[in-house]
Amino acid sequence: MNRRIHSALTATVLTAAMSTPSLAQCVGGSCAPRGPSTRAFFPDSASRVFDPSRPPQLALPEGVPVGVAEHELTPEQTKLLAEHNKRRVEGERKLRVLWRNHFDNTKNAKIRAEGLAKLREFDDPALYPLLMTVFDRKDHEVRGAVLDLLAERRSYEADATLAWGAMFDKDEWFRDEAQKRLLSRVKTEGGKVPGAVSSVIASAFLTSDPHTHTRAGQLSQTLGLIEAIPAMISAQAGTSASPSRSSSDGNLATIVIGRQVTFISDLTPVVGENAVGFDPQVSTLTEGVYINVNDAVVTWRNVALNSQLKAWASALTGKNVAHLDFDHNAWRRWYFDDLKPQMTRRSQLVAAMVGEPESELAPSRTPANAQ
Repeated sequence: MNRRIHSALTATVLTAAMSTPSLAQCVGGSCAPRGPSTRAFFPDSASRVFDPSRPPQLALPEGVPVGVAEHELTPEQTKLLAEHNKRRVEGERKLRVLWRNHFDNTKNAKIRAEGLAKLREFDDPALYPLLMTVFDRKDHEVRGAVLDLLAERRSYEADATLAWGAMFDKDEWFRDEAQKRLLSRVKTEGGKVPGAVSSVIASAFLTSDPHTHTRAGQLSQTLGLIEAIPAMISAQAGTSASPSRSSSDGNLATIVIGRQVTFISDLTPVVGENAVGFDPQVSTLTEGVYINVNDAVVTWRNVALNSQLKAWASALTGKNVAHLDFDHNAWRRWYFDDLKPQMTRRSQLVAAMVGEPESELAPSRTPANAQ
């Protein structure tokens, strides 16, 4: 088995990764898009899909390609990667020592202040993901300092780490604080959302967790990422089948609708001195319908995400779209017939005003909370 470079970046094209059965129609082995085209989804980061199980690691050494098997690297690239990994391991060791000596079970204000000052020395982008995992305890003072450190760095590696925290961290307080700092960062950049942030949001839609989908939809709306709407349409409803089963696996369920009747199925005579008797055997007979369930397909709906989508879509087009509900075909028609033409006209108008060529789908990137 070939080991590949540890990185959250992959060569997977986002348009393929975002294709789902609910928005594709396959004929003769080839699939043609049936819903909103995902080519418009985060076009500036089409090759960046992050692993949601850990913060994105973007800081690979310069000259080391992403997604390449280690045996395919040149000797110089292998040396650079080894030095990079050694630096990360050493950085993790120092971070854990810092936590143990200055924060773990320590309430002394002076010691904690010294620790917070030392924490700011860890400004290597390769260590940003470790700041999220090493300091994952519910110490709001320390975790808040980590978020402040990332926000002050003003780099795409730090922004992606903030976005990961806002989407995937288990602590609701931390998710909210990470989102606040991320929105502030985007505002300082004039409303332009970094491609790395867009890719983290895209990865949230690739998970199977409906709560993560809802958070991603809310953040997309707040950031004005209209390109995320196709992913929201795909994630609001779908079907899932149970894993492949064999006859030896038994049944998923058994359903019996009927009534039971008792009767004497056997009678054994018992003879004694000057006496005789009988020993009856009572059995039960079931009459009705007996159903074995061997497999199942579940249809699910994310009501919270659907509500977000309908509210956002209505605000974008000025039309009430509540009637679209969970109908994928209706949403597809709305996307192509209403939203895209309106966004194209808006793009053309903006281009005419500033003298720049318009893009296929170029909505405003100004966050909803930006003034």
